[in-house]
Amino acid sequence: MNFKIFFPLIIVLISCTDENTKSVAPPPSGGTQIPVESGDRVAVEPKAYEVLEANFFGDFHSDRVRFFTKENPDVRIKGVKARKAVLSYIDDDLVQKKYELTSDITANLIKQNRKFGIRGLNTRNNHFIKSLKSKVFSGNEIVSLINFYQLRWDLGDSEIIYQVRRDTVETFYTYIEQTKGYKEILKQVESAKSD
Repeated sequence: MNFKIFFPLIIVLISCTDENTKSVAPPPSGGTQIPVESGDRVAVEPKAYEVLEANFFGDFHSDRVRFFTKENPDVRIKGVKARKAVLSYIDDDLVQKKYELTSDITANLIKQNRKFGIRGLNTRNNHFIKSLKSKVFSGNEIVSLINFYQLRWDLGDSEIIYQVRRDTVETFYTYIEQTKGYKEILKQVESAKSD
């Protein structure tokens, strides 16, 4: 083996490594691993979508927006397994991580940070939230009367959104971490394409 060829490559790889970022690499099985840091906050390198190509969903808006999906990823949020992950990039920046979970983590999220917003995601639930006011909660739980709602935490430059839908045959729990103003950024990209 000629080490003269590989030595410059090793130096480049070492010099590009940042101690503060966690590298993302596919596991030996060939699937894609999305690492989880302590505190159950998911961390993916901003340009890590190169290793997610096997889960590439598509490019949109002049290739500025890219989506990657993974069914049954090896990810847990507050100890609960994700059944699906969607990573969204705009101009190569990771702007949203969205996870469909297998069970409810409302109580854990409320216990972690009590300062949040709540709103009903349909007229019925919005009415109940407004009329019940402080009676919406039973400890860290949302009363069962409210079955389609969203909780939102402001984290400065980012936000966490958690949506629960228990008013259908199948129940949905969606956990989202995104750059604050994600929808507005996406609208700007969409409108720039039409200009």
